[in-house]
Amino acid sequence: ETHDHGSFNSWGRDRYWRSDQSVSQAAVDANPKLPFLDAMETTIIRNSRWRCDHGWDIDLDDGSSNYDIYNNLLLSGGLKLREGFRRRAWNNVVVNSGFHPHVWYDNSEDEFFSNIITGPHRGARMPKENSKGKRVDGNLFYGNTTAKDRFVKFGWDVNSINGDPLFVDPANGDFSVKEGSPAFKIGFKNFPMDQFGVKKPSLKAIAKTPEIPALKYMSSAPKKPKALNYLLTIAPTPFYWLGAELMEIKGEEFSAYGIRKSDGGLAVKSIAKGSQLDKEGLQVGDVILLVNKKAVLNKAVFGKLLTGAKDHSLALTIVRNQGEKEIKLVPSIVHETSTSKSAQAFDKLTTNTKKVKLSSNTKTGNESLESLLDGKLKESYGAVFSNGLEDGMYKMDLGKSKKVGAVNCWTYSLGGRGELDLIVYGSNQKENPGWDVKNASKFTPIGSINTKASGNEKFNLASLTSKENGLGSYRWIVWKLTPLNEKGENSAVQELSVDFAE
Repeated sequence: ETHDHGSFNSWGRDRYWRSDQSVSQAAVDANPKLPFLDAMETTIIRNSRWRCDHGWDIDLDDGSSNYDIYNNLLLSGGLKLREGFRRRAWNNVVVNSGFHPHVWYDNSEDEFFSNIITGPHRGARMPKENSKGKRVDGNLFYGNTTAKDRFVKFGWDVNSINGDPLFVDPANGDFSVKEGSPAFKIGFKNFPMDQFGVKKPSLKAIAKTPEIPALKYMSSAPKKPKALNYLLTIAPTPFYWLGAELMEIKGEEFSAYGIRKSDGGLAVKSIAKGSQLDKEGLQVGDVILLVNKKAVLNKAVFGKLLTGAKDHSLALTIVRNQGEKEIKLVPSIVHETSTSKSAQAFDKLTTNTKKVKLSSNTKTGNESLESLLDGKLKESYGAVFSNGLEDGMYKMDLGKSKKVGAVNCWTYSLGGRGELDLIVYGSNQKENPGWDVKNASKFTPIGSINTKASGNEKFNLASLTSKENGLGSYRWIVWKLTPLNEKGENSAVQELSVDFAE
């Protein structure tokens, strides 16, 4: 019913636990015995078969501590361990899923070893250097996969292996392994697969048997993309705003942040010290849930809410430590959009950047790059990037460092390509900084623009602007585009310009 449960679900919430994890962490750092004042004896989950299709097969939530979990067959959702201390899980078989560590405490002493898993670990807000537990190692990953190496830098799965466990009869629910199985190399031991459930004959006669899922093989072999269906492999991109890096929340991450899938929201992944949002009190791990009482369902809706705010005044409802808080602000960088059926309707189209130099990181089609600086809008694709290109970038050289007041981008709505999903970066390097916009020593993310929820007319303008202090001083401006749809189509950009602050 809640889509955040398990077939076995525990909420610890013992007296050491607080929704503000930092409070619990400080208390346990001062007295490591605190988690065991209530969880005095070890809770044991063993010799059981579980299946949960709307959550996790075994779900230990909110500080659940002091567990031994072994000899279990998990058929769907895998094992989740959130917060808590001293959970040991070994000799389990996890079908079509894996290990789900969520929001661990530092030095939790958690262990996950000698298990057969058929899906990658899916950490939520972790692992981090101090929140990696005592041991996640010596497991067998079913298949030929690089998933085993995903968290090696944290010391996880250094001694884990890939391979076929050689299950006896998986189609009929027997996931014990045959002689010669590589599972024995990691210390796995077979346990009975025919003794799950009730024992009384009258109950056995009416007990239901779970559907046994078809076993999925994990392979790192690249999949051939379907025709004109490129975005299946494109990684999610952040939304940069007022010094913060925001990310859409996906799948099981909703549980880690303590919110519902239907709420949506953008999570604060990082935040620059001294930035406006840092000064307003936002923190890493916060979730922006509402803007002016309207739900932030995704990046596109967030972009629309930023442009639709009256007088640009915003009231943010954020979720922190599973509680809501409101922050009011007037953003220093304003998102503006406008649309028109006529190119002549744009008074900002007269550009003062005709003498600047423009380049792209890859060849563009249709119009020339120079067409993006000619002060004209056409009913065409413009200098468009090819379908499927995930990081098409235009770079403008202003000639010298200048105080930038606004960054503008016009598009033509050809086949829906008037929408934008892009990040604007600035650089103050004396020499050409190249194209590695993730290099923080050379580039600063000025902000993101996403107009996919705003609708578009024949011609469209989207701007990042600052009425007072400017966007910063830069010599180089980069527009980095993300494809718009499953066909991998990029925006039909018609014109680029930079306004300078007085």
